This record gives sequence, C-alpha cells and structure tokens, in this order.
Amino acid sequence: MPKTKKDNDTLPEWAEELGDDAHKEWDKMAKREKPRNRHFRYVVAVIINAVLFWFFNNLANFHIPFLAASYTNVLFVLNLSIGLTILANLLLIIHDGHWFRGFLRLIQHSLSLVFVATLYVVFPFDFSVYQGANFDSIVHILLLIGIVGTAISIIVEFFRMLLGRDYHRDRQ
Repeated sequence: MPKTKKDNDTLPEWAEELGDDAHKEWDKMAKREKPRNRHFRYVVAVIINAVLFWFFNNLANFHIPFLAASYTNVLFVLNLSIGLTILANLLLIIHDGHWFRGFLRLIQHSLSLVFVATLYVVFPFDFSVYQGANFDSIVHILLLIGIVGTAISIIVEFFRMLLGRDYHRDRQ
C-alpha cells in the first residue's frame, strides 16, 4: 500500500524505497505545468497580441506628442513580430512539442531583436517637447539594454533547444 508524504502526495511503494530523492522527483512531477494550462496561456497570448496589434496600428491616431512621423517606418517590423507571435501561439495550441516550441521561441526572440534594433536605429521618438530631461539618451540606453537582453535570450533559447532543456518541464 502506498505511503503518504502529504495529503495528496502519495508515492508508490517502490518509490518509497528510493528515499528522499524519490520524494523530490515526485514533487517536481506534481508541480509540472499541465498541457491544458499551457494551451489556455497560448489562447490568452493570441488575444493579448491581437489587441496590441490593433493598438500599435492605431497609435498615430492618438496624437502622442513624442511620437515622430518615422513611427510608420518601424510599424512593419512590429506587425511582423506581433503577427508571428500570434501564429506561433496558434500553432502551439495544435502541436506543443518540446523542439517545436523551442524553435518557435527562437524565431520569436530573433524577430524581437530585429524590432528592438530597428527602434534603436530609426528612433521614432521626439522628446524635444519635454524641456529639461534628456529622454533621448535614456531611451537609447534602454533600447541598448533591450538589444543585449534579447541577444542573450536567443543564445539561451538556442542552447536550451540544443541540449533538450524545456522551460515548462524544468520550471518548479
């Protein structure tokens, strides 16, 4: 008969013989995210990204004082990034395999890098309406940090995929 560690945490008899390591592994298994929870997250991500797609395509209509006319030059890359994110989440609802998920994340991170770099180069902001603060430099520094962070995430994602490490499987 299985012994009980906690109320809903029963281990089979054979696992009890393995000691504390078995309890740790059993706890990890119990904490793993269920695929249906990920599917719900993918649906939510599709909805949020659809709203963001609409918002960013209508942002010029809101007459934001620091948004320059060159904003339309970055809109294509932004739409591509959001569109791919929507497509990737729809595909993950259909097939949620480890390699496929890692591959799609790698593509998403790469396109995010292209978008942040485009923002840095085009810089569709004009903060001259705000006197006394050097927002141009601050935003440039933040964009550089975003570029470095996104590049690191691409490298990490590549090695996770290469080594067979899965974010959902490894999460505690």
